[in-house]
This record gives sequence, C-alpha cells and structure tokens, in this order.
Amino acid sequence: VHCEDYYSRKGSYAINSLVICDDLRRIRYENVGWPGSSHDNRVWRNCWVNLEKPSFFGVDEYLLGDSAYQSSNIMVPAYKTSSGGQLDIKEEYFNKRLARIRIRFMTQFQKNEVTPNRTATPTKMNYLLTNRAVLIAEIIFETTFLT
Repeated sequence: VHCEDYYSRKGSYAINSLVICDDLRRIRYENVGWPGSSHDNRVWRNCWVNLEKPSFFGVDEYLLGDSAYQSSNIMVPAYKTSSGGQLDIKEEYFNKRLARIRIRFMTQFQKNEVTPNRTATPTKMNYLLTNRAVLIAEIIFETTFLT
C-alpha cells in the first residue's frame, strides 16, 4: 500500500467508498477501502454489484449516479457539459431533479465521513445504524399514522 494513493484530488488523505441506497435511504451495498485517489467510476466498474449485474437488477431497475459515472443499462448518470458547451433544457431539468435526490442522500453520508481518528470499520457501523434508524422510523410511521 502506497500512502500517496490515498491522497485525494481534494488535497487530503481519503478512503473512497461506494454506497448504494434504495429509495428509502437504506443502504443496500457498500464498498469501503479504495484509495482516495481512485476515480468513482473505477470503483464502480470493479465492484461486485456491477460485475454481477444480472444477479441484482431486473429489466426496469437502475441506479442514479453523478456525472463521474459512465452510462450503462443500469447506471443513469447526470448529463455532462462539454467544454464550453451547454445542456439543453431537458438535460438541465433532469440534472436538477437528480441533484435534489442526491442531496437528500449525501447529507446522510457526510455525517459518516472518515477522519484520521475514524476508520472504515466505524463507518460501516454508522451505515448499519443509519439503516436501523430508517427502519425504526418506518415502523413508527406505520404504527402511528396508518393504523
């Protein structure tokens, strides 16, 4: 392991993590530990969910990602602008809607960022606790408002 591999483009040491959530913000897959210098799409291309797509995705199932990801039959990324170019109105609208969805999920994970005093293991525990909190919230909602 080379320390410089963990030095990110943002100018600090980092561990890359790929997290897949469902529409209820429950974590369905996580891959923590790639060096911070690893491109998000590289981590995605090499993760188990992508390599074993037929085991995880039906015909009409897909993931939403930011513009760092390459488009595929299961990955729908945000539109990219070419240098000096502009997106058309529909592409801009799609990106804004996607950003709203991503912001909801990202605020959850920013609380779990790894610092020098925290490693991937506590982060995984935070992911599990987050799922537990979402599940408890669902149970409370169902028993309080639906019965």
